[in-house]
Amino acid sequence: MKKLISVLLTAVMLLSVWSCFAVSATTESYPPLETGHYSSIDTKKYPVEYPDRKREKLVLDELNETQIKEDYYKIYPEADYNSITVDYYGTLSDGSMLVFVESDISVYLDSVDYMVIGKYLYVTSCKGNDIIIYKNNTFTSIIDAYQNGTLSDELLDETADILCFARFVNPNEKTYPPLKTGHYGANIYFKPYSYETTDNEPISFDDACMLQMDKFDNPSALDDESVENHIKTDYIANVDNDADIEKMEINYYGTLSDGSMLVFVDCKYYYSAVVEYKVIGKYVYYTPTKAETIVVYKNHEFTEILDAYQNGTLSDELLDETAEILCFAKFVNPNEEPEPQVLYGDVDNDGVITVLDATLVQKFGLGLEPESELISVLADVNNDGRISVLDVTCIQKFITGGYGNTGRTGIEPLVVG
Repeated sequence: MKKLISVLLTAVMLLSVWSCFAVSATTESYPPLETGHYSSIDTKKYPVEYPDRKREKLVLDELNETQIKEDYYKIYPEADYNSITVDYYGTLSDGSMLVFVESDISVYLDSVDYMVIGKYLYVTSCKGNDIIIYKNNTFTSIIDAYQNGTLSDELLDETADILCFARFVNPNEKTYPPLKTGHYGANIYFKPYSYETTDNEPISFDDACMLQMDKFDNPSALDDESVENHIKTDYIANVDNDADIEKMEINYYGTLSDGSMLVFVDCKYYYSAVVEYKVIGKYVYYTPTKAETIVVYKNHEFTEILDAYQNGTLSDELLDETAEILCFAKFVNPNEEPEPQVLYGDVDNDGVITVLDATLVQKFGLGLEPESELISVLADVNNDGRISVLDVTCIQKFITGGYGNTGRTGIEPLVVG
């Protein structure tokens, strides 16, 4: 029996090593090329995404322009000062300015320069003809600033946005949201994806639709009769002149932080039973019929939620509020890594228990000091107050599966200190 357990544990360890290898083998390297200068880039082999706009020159105040010219002249005193020109493109959050400085002594090599800078591609018509960073009276090329660490990934993102760099397509990154904002007539479009509530709890698509239906059928109380009357008269004046105010009912669902109200104006019409699904940003809004749609009411106007989002009057933040009130389903983002759980036995804090954890606990038992008190607690899976080979055995049995006496391995602590 002991021999069988030993064989099984060995098999688990080999499988764990293989799974790690398999994951790394199927995940493509990104960015695909190292930062540096290239004479050419095969964009079929290394596809890039181009921005939908062109970079623009901005107006630079005279004081800064003069200072830049003087600093340039100090470096190149042989230049004719009057020939120095400065093109300005923007300022980064650390105060760095993006400029192109030219003078009568500027020399350019007759070859296109492809610069890979992190995940971005910056192409110039010839070497030396590139926009540079100006800060603290010094000039640095963007690629040099990135390589020497003065241009962080965050600042590079700002630079790329201002200068409209192309970005290498990440093969490991999936489009999110997976469907574009708009109207959809059938649930077949939505079945391939995973969903969660606004509280980040997993939910099936069908259950999400039922939850929204339940919310629709149970509006909140609108206690102010004068507000209700205003809504009715505004609806007749601006939406439906033929509506009967006596039959009209106002279903109220909540008020957003900008004062907008979420309402459904029920005119007691016959609504054809044609369901509709709307993708609004990262959310899905289900309505039992096209007409039974909760709308945004503000400044005497009624706007569908989707339209308000598309025309910009409903910001991402207000959409989040709307989604929470109306129980919209949210697409699960495949690019977001879930926060790892804290589990007994998971001493490397990666959210799963593997042979790596068993190996670490074995080292702790031999004298290696755990990184923190929390790691010590998580390593003591048999709860005997010390870390020993007994804890290692519990973790190995847990990984193998099918065995009892695994102690607290895999259990989430009630209190994490």
